Amino acid sequence: IKALSDYSVPATLILVGVARSVSELITEHQSISRALVQVQMPRMKTSELEEILDKRLARLGMKIIKSAKAQIIALSRGLPHYTHLIGLHAVRWAISSQSLIVEESHVDSAERDCLDRVDGSITTQYHRATQSPRGGNIYKEVLLSSALAEPDELGFFPAKAVEIPLSIIMGKQYDTGMFGQ
Repeated sequence: IKALSDYSVPATLILVGVARSVSELITEHQSISRALVQVQMPRMKTSELEEILDKRLARLGMKIIKSAKAQIIALSRGLPHYTHLIGLHAVRWAISSQSLIVEESHVDSAERDCLDRVDGSITTQYHRATQSPRGGNIYKEVLLSSALAEPDELGFFPAKAVEIPLSIIMGKQYDTGMFGQ
């Protein structure tokens, strides 16, 4: 990339990767950063994720009930990879049940399949985020509550949004001061 830039080669390269920034993506090669333009990929809208499911299911001559579609969309959190992955496994479960209609039970089974195939780095990050030498922590519950918190259009949420899901999970009232750190 640096050589192409240094010699003004009329070419366009597209680097594809998952990272929070270009700097994180090219950690080993910081010198090429001035030759790159970062294109932010925002999370997809619900309608776009629904379109993914509708088009794929139509090709298969299958349908999906509204609640199952909503479940896949909610689990995907705007990320098309998860819409594809969960949808694929839900379709497989429907077919194995000899059904051309994807139902919530198929999505539930698909969730388990997807969790069984989780990338090792995600498992490591989860372990790091939920472990502590101090007993009695609620890191797992706070992380789960964060996943259930209602995000804004950019996928972010305030700590206050964790209070209700955490209170439901724990069976008692929690406010931000009790889990904020």
